[in-house]
Amino acid sequence: MKQENRLPVFFIGHGAPNILLQQDPVLDEWKRQVIPVTGINRIMLVSAHWETSCFTLGGNQLQETIHDFYGFPNELYEYRYTPPSDSNWAEELAKSLNLEVDQGRGLDHGSWVPLTAMFPDEKIPVSHLSVSPRLGCEAHFELGKKLAKLRQQGVLIITSGVIVHNLRALNWNDSFAVPQPWAKLFMNEVQQAIDTKNWKALFEPHQLQGGDIAVPSLEHYLPLLIALGASQEEPITVFADVWRYGNLSQHSLKIG
Repeated sequence: MKQENRLPVFFIGHGAPNILLQQDPVLDEWKRQVIPVTGINRIMLVSAHWETSCFTLGGNQLQETIHDFYGFPNELYEYRYTPPSDSNWAEELAKSLNLEVDQGRGLDHGSWVPLTAMFPDEKIPVSHLSVSPRLGCEAHFELGKKLAKLRQQGVLIITSGVIVHNLRALNWNDSFAVPQPWAKLFMNEVQQAIDTKNWKALFEPHQLQGGDIAVPSLEHYLPLLIALGASQEEPITVFADVWRYGNLSQHSLKIG
């Protein structure tokens, strides 16, 4: 595939799963980003909600829809997303990158929520990739660099997480509440590092202003680093730059 046909990379700030029920306007923005993209043969989805001790690729033979949340309306537990699996491709890729394989893993809500909005016809094969907090931030950036070659092979890389993710700091009574100063401060720090391609600053999020509150644990932050690692120094644009429940960022990026 020629370089001009290199597919973009998306980081999706997936937010709370009930945005599907609310028909949140952010869903339309996700959809608009992928409408012009052509030549997609398969999707690799990196989800913050699959944590493993080492990087693991799901062949998704069963394509189970995992409802890994509680306390939401019953209607949300009825959602199913069952795209084709591509287990042979997943096995070959895992071998080439020295990744573990889990053929039984289904799609958690970090995967099927954005996919439901972006690709509702469920026709494109999906493979699922875990994050591994114990390996640290830089390892995820380096994995993204290895995955970058897939962009020229018809693979759309979507990473799904949340940059500012502290569930204890959310205002669940007001989905459109404004963020607190520490949340905005941290987001500005992250965006400045992205704009200047200061990747090393992003490897230590707790050293950034507000980072100790914004990133109480790494799993939702790590998909961002995989996306940036796969950027191949291409332009990075922000979309869906909104907040929900006060301090939950839906800040999303398109690379390329």
